[in-house]
Amino acid sequence: MRRKARRRMRGNRRPTLRGRAPIPSRRTSRERGEALIRDCALRAGDALHPKRSDKEESHMETTNNRKLIASAALIVASVALLLGLTFAWFTDTAANKGNKIQAGTLQVALLENGADIGGSPDPVFDHNLWEPGYSTGTALAVRNDGTLAVKYKLGFQFGDMGQSKGIERVIDVYVLDHDGAVTDADVPAGTLAEFADGSKALAEGDLAPGATSDAVNVVLKMNAGAGNEYQGAVANFDILLTATQAPSETDGFGNSDYDKDAAVDFAPVSDGEGLKKALESGKSVSLEQDVVLGEVLKLEGDVVIQGNGNALVVPDGADRVIDVSNASEPVNITLSGVDVKGPDSGSYTRGMSFYGNAEVRLTMDDCSVSASSYALNVASENKNVDLTVKNTVLDGWCAFQTWSPNTRATFDNCTLIGTNDKSEGPSNGFSTVVINEDAGGSAIEFLNCRIEAVETNSNAQTLLSIRSNDNTVTCTGCTFVYNGETVGSEDAPIHRYDNLSGNKLIIDGVDVLA
Repeated sequence: MRRKARRRMRGNRRPTLRGRAPIPSRRTSRERGEALIRDCALRAGDALHPKRSDKEESHMETTNNRKLIASAALIVASVALLLGLTFAWFTDTAANKGNKIQAGTLQVALLENGADIGGSPDPVFDHNLWEPGYSTGTALAVRNDGTLAVKYKLGFQFGDMGQSKGIERVIDVYVLDHDGAVTDADVPAGTLAEFADGSKALAEGDLAPGATSDAVNVVLKMNAGAGNEYQGAVANFDILLTATQAPSETDGFGNSDYDKDAAVDFAPVSDGEGLKKALESGKSVSLEQDVVLGEVLKLEGDVVIQGNGNALVVPDGADRVIDVSNASEPVNITLSGVDVKGPDSGSYTRGMSFYGNAEVRLTMDDCSVSASSYALNVASENKNVDLTVKNTVLDGWCAFQTWSPNTRATFDNCTLIGTNDKSEGPSNGFSTVVINEDAGGSAIEFLNCRIEAVETNSNAQTLLSIRSNDNTVTCTGCTFVYNGETVGSEDAPIHRYDNLSGNKLIIDGVDVLA
């Protein structure tokens, strides 16, 4: 009986699974409720339950801690799963293709009696027998042949005045609102001298694309009181039409005056004296031919020179073309289309040089600068130098160098050529670009430039020489040429002084000095 009873007792037990708690037997709702109340009381530490021993307390605390750790792990895992989910959102794509940037064109035509005479070799005013009281005239107009609105200025400019004897001061200029000859009621607008030096304009205004200005009737008349001293005088002058963009088109933000400060008032110059006077009067200048300077051109203040492909030629015996030195006020120089021709022989020659200035900002585009020594030379003791040079050729023993700390310079699509043709000797090794001993902290950037080093004898010529600390030179998309051969960055000849620190030479994103 006992064995059967024990078998029956064993048979009434519910089976267990390895590693799992026993499956509870079926209970009534009341039993489940009472069990829940007891469980809550245990969790809250109800005083009705007898106090457990230290061993039991320790075992319970360990069990609860394990449960808490397991719960925290489950929460963390759930969050990780949530973050890793890939949601299936509705999506759509719209593309606007075929975008382009197309620059507008600025082009004007000078008309005489309706015919385009711009660039014509036939002068409008070409009478050879002027005498007191003689007059002649024509009708001039301007047509906008470009796609941009323009503001224009029509005037005269001096040519060769070497034999004028001052006759330009007794030629009266009339700008008439009627056809035909001058009447007694007409008053001259000024003398040829006043118009040709840029002081006065024949006409100026704005023109929309495709529009033509009203014609102005321009009459030149020799003053009836002119004396015999003007016999045989010869005065040469040109009709000059200048134009720049007008504040008409709107930009992408609806702003129509982004180009309101574009300059149109360029004083035409054709010799060194005229250039000097125009700059001293604060005018922007336009070179009408190569200008051989009588002395070094010293610049200060705001300077704008439009070269039109013409040259500024160094005076005989001078060691540089342009000099900017000891300016206590900011100097802002803008050069476009200017060929700065420095000395092609001699020692320590410069094309352009800056020394001891409080602040210098140079902007160059489509220019060239040459000298037998240093093409673009930033000398010492400049406090703040910022250079932006585009589409320009720099040619010398050294194309560009700086002695001033914290120099900032950007060269974009430029060619820098350093040719070592000096007498052979251990001290005549040099470089196309040099950051000198006192120029620490400078940042020089080259974008899509060609940097060349040419050796003509045993003297070493490198592409770059770094001689101070904490400089950054960045080359992006550049071509390096050594003695006529294109070389990669790993073979480009670079010179550095010993024991320097903080320098970076970044070529296409890689610091090759690291």
